[in-house]
Amino acid sequence: HLEKTFAELSINEKNKISHRGIALQKLRKILVNVLN
Repeated sequence: HLEKTFAELSINEKNKISHRGIALQKLRKILVNVLN
């Protein structure tokens, strides 16, 4: 029971991290385009 909850938490954390990473990559591309 605990293991399942732990796995779900880690998956949610990974999703948050990946979404943030994707957003940062998009933001970086936009900034590069603006500066160039």
